Amino acid sequence: MKKGIFGIILLIVGLACIGVSFYIKNQVAQGKEMIGSAQDKIDKGNSLLSIAPGGGEVGGFFSKSAQGKIDRGADEIKHYEHIANWLMIGGVICAGLGLWIIFMRRK
Repeated sequence: MKKGIFGIILLIVGLACIGVSFYIKNQVAQGKEMIGSAQDKIDKGNSLLSIAPGGGEVGGFFSKSAQGKIDRGADEIKHYEHIANWLMIGGVICAGLGLWIIFMRRK
């Protein structure tokens, strides 16, 4: 009986990890979209300002802070992608072990 309960708990934990992994991956995809949009805006602004004499320096001054935020956001996205991947791996392993324990108990 205790093995069956342990198997069910492992299955539930595994499915929860998989669900959280999908949620994180969804949020990461939204973040990548936002970062891509912001990077495009900065690139357009820099290219427009670089046309005028001395405009490249002004554009660089204004975009430096925004570029730093974008770079930090990209690093954070990499971090969360790593977490989501490990949650998915751990969730599949836990769910598989839970199912294996449940079905082995019945034999």
